Amino acid sequence: MSSEDTIVMGEGWYLNDSAPTSNLTPKNKGKYKFSNSIATGGMKVILKVKDIDTDRYIAMASLLHSDPSDSEVLQFVREARINAMLEHPNIVPVHEIGKDENDLPYFTMKLINGKTLHDVIELLKNDVSRYRYKYKLDYLLNVMIKVCDAIAFSHSKGIIHLDLKPENILLGRFAEVLVLDWGLAKPVKEYDFETGSNDSSARISQICGNTMNGITKGTPRFMSPEQAAGKNDARDERSDIYSLGAIIYSMMTWEFPIEGESIKQILANTIYGKVTRPRKRARERKIPKAMEGIIMKAMALKPEDRYQSVKALRRDILLFRQSRATSIERSSLIKRLVLLPRRNVPASVFAILFIITLALFITTVTG
Repeated sequence: MSSEDTIVMGEGWYLNDSAPTSNLTPKNKGKYKFSNSIATGGMKVILKVKDIDTDRYIAMASLLHSDPSDSEVLQFVREARINAMLEHPNIVPVHEIGKDENDLPYFTMKLINGKTLHDVIELLKNDVSRYRYKYKLDYLLNVMIKVCDAIAFSHSKGIIHLDLKPENILLGRFAEVLVLDWGLAKPVKEYDFETGSNDSSARISQICGNTMNGITKGTPRFMSPEQAAGKNDARDERSDIYSLGAIIYSMMTWEFPIEGESIKQILANTIYGKVTRPRKRARERKIPKAMEGIIMKAMALKPEDRYQSVKALRRDILLFRQSRATSIERSSLIKRLVLLPRRNVPASVFAILFIITLALFITTVTG
């Protein structure tokens, strides 16, 4: 088969463009019992079903329409395969991929009860007191650290998400954090921007083919400038880093990161980097200056001005949580001394008492 007809998926698995479901196993009749619909978005619907064999409820993704186009079927199967190969604690796990009696694909996933990060931000914005008590800043930053873990893992496998937004981050009842919806994900050549080295062993080549320049895919307000401009050749790991910064922006301000009255205006503001600084956008929120610096660096207009890896972004979030100077701040002796009391209260109290006692002693002796 020629490269135009075949997409390579992982090791030895082939997806034929003209018959994307040909290698899928037919679903056993009566294996799943429908319960209710959970969500609908894009070209698919998520259902809650009961797996009769395991006697448990799971989530099932199916195509929204009964007569989908060939490209929709192809994209759906690609998403399922990409999601399945990304096994990580913070990425929703895929149990099974197959096709139904109408030769339409489906895949099943772990069912997680909870709220999306978007839901949580809306509850916080609408002053639901018990949520403001539960979802404090430290909790939300821990959520972002877990999201960074998931995206750093996908990047290590040569996959970029390209549709990161609060709606695609699920917070479970038992502190689970899961990144969802890999429908726009695509492979990139693995490149370490910090060391300048390539790692061809981590690549997953030709999974999704190429998207032509000029075609914009993603979610307005959270997509990177290069995505908004349709510069698809320029999309890489740093496009996801921009989206992660936009998510943190929403977490901190309870507002969308990009303003605009229409999709056209939102895209234009994204392309030209018109981002109101978080501390100005939500003055009443008293956003720490260091956190604003993290957000603005992640959302820099030029990819080369952003964090060059998700790990670097994660490191600064962690440093902020520990009340340590981030890479953006001037890590001077004075800065470290200012941060010390926030970082180690008992040691700081002891040091202050020691200095006061020593001063009194010196005063007594010299007096």
